[in-house]
Amino acid sequence: MNKGALVLLLVLVLALSLGAFAFQNEPEGFRGLKWGDPPTEDMEYFTTALGTEAYTLSEDKMHLGNVPLRLIAYSFYEERFMTVTLFFNKEERYDLLKSICLERYEEPTDEGFYELTWTGQTSSLFLTYDWADEDGCLSMGSTKISMEYEKSQREKEAEKAAGDW
Repeated sequence: MNKGALVLLLVLVLALSLGAFAFQNEPEGFRGLKWGDPPTEDMEYFTTALGTEAYTLSEDKMHLGNVPLRLIAYSFYEERFMTVTLFFNKEERYDLLKSICLERYEEPTDEGFYELTWTGQTSSLFLTYDWADEDGCLSMGSTKISMEYEKSQREKEAEKAAGDW
């Protein structure tokens, strides 16, 4: 095999592997807020957890399509919009959200028991339902900011354990 064919083969493999980390209609944010945006003035502080701050919107529509929601929490890492989590209850609402997501984003990149995941270059989505507690959530977030956050958390944990070796 000559060098040109080898390079072409490597480019094709790389392109196909990058395509594996994409899904149809990857969101760039939620309800007008783009990944990386700072909190807006109309947001109300909700809680701080593991280096992120969560906010709510008092005037937020508490539904997605025909699915009523209990809570919508917007999470920020280093003042940048990282994820939004929509909380719901009841299995039929999970089933409806599953249908909505499958129609909008097509096949998930991973599937488990009451869990669907779509992982892309721009965004990641995670739909889950706990049938015992009858609670579920749909989380959507920035792949890039989430990766930065995860790296930061790993580094912090490694620092905490450094003196224990």
